Amino acid sequence: MEYRSNFFKYASAILIVLAITFLLNQLHFFFETFFKFVKVLAAPVLVAGLFYYLLRPFIRLAEENRVPRALAIGILFIIGMGFFIFITLYIGAFIQNQTKQLVTNLPQIILNGEARINELLHPKYFGINFSGNLGQQFTAALRKVLPFLTGHILQTLSALTG
Repeated sequence: MEYRSNFFKYASAILIVLAITFLLNQLHFFFETFFKFVKVLAAPVLVAGLFYYLLRPFIRLAEENRVPRALAIGILFIIGMGFFIFITLYIGAFIQNQTKQLVTNLPQIILNGEARINELLHPKYFGINFSGNLGQQFTAALRKVLPFLTGHILQTLSALTG
């Protein structure tokens, strides 16, 4: 048997990958714990990396003006927190007002919607009387339409099959 043939190389590589997969599958308890740990740390690390790249030009500008790095980071942190608090308070008050208005106006909105739906269901738009039993009207319409459709489907199939 030739050990240098391509078949032997690929077959042994596949067997090694399968063996590694099997052995790693036996350590699922370790990987579950590891992935839980990574999930906990992933979001803060990504946010920190994002802020690092966004704020690095400001830090460099401050260092060029002889401001110590720690002081520049502190100033940017305070500015960022102030901005976050201002936006939160402004948007929070806006959302609170909008929610109060929605709760106050919700009964009237529902009544208006119901009136619009009844107006749209009026026979002048569709020519169908929705005031009666819809189930009976639907079955009557199907009784009229189904023979027409089945006849055309059968004609089409017979024409296709010859």
